[in-house]
Amino acid sequence: MASKRHLRRKQCQGKVRYVSQDEAKRMSMLVGGRHRSFLLPYHCEFCNGYHYGHPNNKVKRIVTAE
Repeated sequence: MASKRHLRRKQCQGKVRYVSQDEAKRMSMLVGGRHRSFLLPYHCEFCNGYHYGHPNNKVKRIVTAE
């Protein structure tokens, strides 16, 4: 059975790693506002840092309902 380590690394590859969730949130608001897209910060279990990205529809509905 092949190791899934390369898949884990690939999920983080090419993304900017932020030290804190606040820092990732600030950047997501800046970039999201510029491109008029909805971005959320999230904790990355592979690098133990934070990234931001587009949420799936279920998360989007929960966040916009609050």
